[in-house]
Amino acid sequence: MKFNRKTAGKGIIILNLFTIAVFLLVILKILPYESISGGQLDSYEAAVRTATTSIVMIIYGIPVVAVPLPGWFGSKPIKNFISAG
Repeated sequence: MKFNRKTAGKGIIILNLFTIAVFLLVILKILPYESISGGQLDSYEAAVRTATTSIVMIIYGIPVVAVPLPGWFGSKPIKNFISAG
């Protein structure tokens, strides 16, 4: 099944927002911190550092995905954003 760039970009953004929500639930102690990082974290404080860093990285990454999408962030479509080869 083939997806166009717009559908794939929206899907990535939705998954990133879901990930942010999970990290926020861990920070708010609604989910146990063992549920992130494969259970490798030793303490709640380490989980908060990991979750906060991940949230910041995701927030900076969302515009990178969204910029090529027409109409997002006031951008116009970028033709040939990814070269075909």
